[in-house]
Amino acid sequence: MSEIIDALKNKIKKIDNDCESDVLQKVAIFHKNVFIEGGRLRLPSFQDVGLVWLKSIKQKEIKIIIEIEEILSSFPFIEEADLSELSIIIDGIFSELRYVDRLVKFKEGVIRSVARYGCKLPEQRICSDITEATYRAGVINLLGATRKIIKLEIEVLISNRSVYMEFSSLMTDRVGILKKSGKKYENISASVQSGKIFINESEILIETGDLINRNMSNGGQETFEVIDPGFHEKFHSIPAGYQIEVRKLGLPEAKAAIQNITYNISGSNARVNHSSIDNSTNTIYSNSLAFEYLAKLRQAIEETTAPGEKVAAFEVVEAIETQFKSGAPSKPVVSALLAALPHAANIATVISMIQGML
Repeated sequence: MSEIIDALKNKIKKIDNDCESDVLQKVAIFHKNVFIEGGRLRLPSFQDVGLVWLKSIKQKEIKIIIEIEEILSSFPFIEEADLSELSIIIDGIFSELRYVDRLVKFKEGVIRSVARYGCKLPEQRICSDITEATYRAGVINLLGATRKIIKLEIEVLISNRSVYMEFSSLMTDRVGILKKSGKKYENISASVQSGKIFINESEILIETGDLINRNMSNGGQETFEVIDPGFHEKFHSIPAGYQIEVRKLGLPEAKAAIQNITYNISGSNARVNHSSIDNSTNTIYSNSLAFEYLAKLRQAIEETTAPGEKVAAFEVVEAIETQFKSGAPSKPVVSALLAALPHAANIATVISMIQGML
């Protein structure tokens, strides 16, 4: 077994064991809900028990995707045999045989608990065939979707990395980006051509009017104004990035453009002075837009998601909200969480809005 598969297998096995341990504790509580009160026999909700297992599948998916992304980024090469072995591991973790009969076995346990009270009820009174069939169909569909999502994520990670490695050999220039808001990005890989600058970077929003600076090996410096960002989304194996139309500025023009930048500063009443003269526009940063998008995401889930998937989807949204509340959301974590949501069109629209903020 190769080093990468060995590392992944151990990590995925731990995630699986931790999730299963958590599920066993939750299901044990439902078993305790079989008791007699006021002369009446009380039974647990089989629908709620089924949701516990469905949510655990989604939690495993999210955690495994994050782990796979982290480990794959540490290995320069991945053999075809490794990918096949990884696919087998995923199929085993999310095998239907592990899940489809769980509700039946839970019912058998409830029947035994009922018998201890000297009661004997028909199985239909304990758990209907409709409830069992609904759980069975739901878990089969979810497992199929989960296996597909994880394998697609692996494919995207491999594809993006190989293309990035190929394109990165052409990105020999290092540039800085000064946005109109005053925010700066330094040491960005780029390829500066006549009238064009190519940047394989989708995490930075580049807009018309932003300035791009290049420090040359001979000590000179060039400043360019962005005319058209030319952003393109990922297309097959081509990663998302920019093909920017620019206008080269002379020294006086570049100096004037930099002095006219409006700085976007966090913290009330923060200011920036140029040459002891206050030329800055004061803007207080707010993350309210993220929470507005999350509210729209919840509404979209409520309108289009099947009842059996809503609880898990809302829990994913809560995890995303926690990331934004921290003030420093992790892009890999938020991206993985977003990928775990249902793929309805209106949900995908809101997801793209949130991704644009990362």
